[in-house]
Amino acid sequence: MRRRIILISIIGILFCGISQYVAPVSLYADDYVRATEDPDNVKNKIYPRNRKIEFGADFGAFLNQGFVNTMLLHFVATYFFSENWGGSVEYSIGMVSDKDERACIETFYNANPDSKLVQSGAVCKATDPNPEDFETDGNNSNYGPAYMPIREVTGLAALNLIWTPVYGKQLIFMSNTSFFDIFFTAGVGAAMSTFYPDSELLKDGKTTSRCSATENEQGGGYTFNCGTRNEDYIGKAGRPDPESSTLPIINLGIGQKFHFGKRFSVKVELRNTTILGTPSAFENLVAVWGGLNLRI
Repeated sequence: MRRRIILISIIGILFCGISQYVAPVSLYADDYVRATEDPDNVKNKIYPRNRKIEFGADFGAFLNQGFVNTMLLHFVATYFFSENWGGSVEYSIGMVSDKDERACIETFYNANPDSKLVQSGAVCKATDPNPEDFETDGNNSNYGPAYMPIREVTGLAALNLIWTPVYGKQLIFMSNTSFFDIFFTAGVGAAMSTFYPDSELLKDGKTTSRCSATENEQGGGYTFNCGTRNEDYIGKAGRPDPESSTLPIINLGIGQKFHFGKRFSVKVELRNTTILGTPSAFENLVAVWGGLNLRI
């Protein structure tokens, strides 16, 4: 018994000693290759940007204008001096059209909430309303033109710095791979616009196109008192003289590109443009556009 214990002890000591010099063997040693953990492992891009020139054309619109619609045709040329940084020069053409609200206030306004036109939801649809349509339940009402401060942006030119911190890829339906960038834009430039200042008076210096409705003390009903309705002083014809101006702007934006075909990408961008030096000190215009880019 004693000999067996001594023999087992010797074998255990020898096994421990030999194991110090024998490399451990994995059951999957032939199949396992450790992934590279260096950042360069993800920088082998199919769509590199460094020292590339990119041309783009986009179509979009301003989202936050109250009285006009402005569609934008946007052209941009970008040079990337690294994978993350680039500079661009751009120009946008503004195509302006009036909203129904502008036609409303430039023809008649100040309808009492109880008036027939307001109650029917047609207050901004009529172009030449009948004063009697403003009949109210005992409250005075009036209509007449009003001219709000409205800026029609016809052009935007800017120089921007482009930062692209994200380059990635994703599976589509678990079978196809799409490649994308996320980028930020910041820059300065100029806005070309036509500005219509606000005006409380008509071009004749009076408010003679206004009508008021007064409830009759006897016999019920209303008496409508209208001044001279001169068509030259209401609607488009009555707008105050416009002012053409070129003002400085500041751009801030965020967007995403989806790459395809080695040289092409589809882009969507949300852009805030701040116009400086306006009567209210500044104006913010938010635009969204999307389009096609070609990289060479």
